[in-house]
Amino acid sequence: MIVRDIVLAIKPKYAKTLYSGEKQFELRRKLPHSLINHVYLYESRPVKKITGCITLKRVVTGSPDKVWQICASTCGLDKPAFETYCGERPKIYALEIAYATKFAVPLDPYTVFPRFVPPQNFHYLPTALGNKLPPVPLKEDWL
Repeated sequence: MIVRDIVLAIKPKYAKTLYSGEKQFELRRKLPHSLINHVYLYESRPVKKITGCITLKRVVTGSPDKVWQICASTCGLDKPAFETYCGERPKIYALEIAYATKFAVPLDPYTVFPRFVPPQNFHYLPTALGNKLPPVPLKEDWL
């Protein structure tokens, strides 16, 4: 299976809690079909920039009840908001964050990528474009 980098759309208030470590799971209704290598965070309005990246620890997949049991205290939502987000979906995904890095200088994707369109959920990042992004830092203790 191909391993790809992605740009993930996220609201600024949730990006802030990911970078601080308060939020340890990012919820998603669907996932890429490829394995994920690097995840770059595109903050939506009013920021409209790629502000950092996350390294994933694991992906929790299951019914909304199962996912809630695992990540309730660190997903950034209360139970009613979580239920609204999940809707009637039988399966939901929680990306567990191993490490989040906020870039010192956010990247304006409109100046770097030709014809950039903000992702509704995520975009695959072509390798040639990924080379224009700051590298994802590694922690020695992960090796």
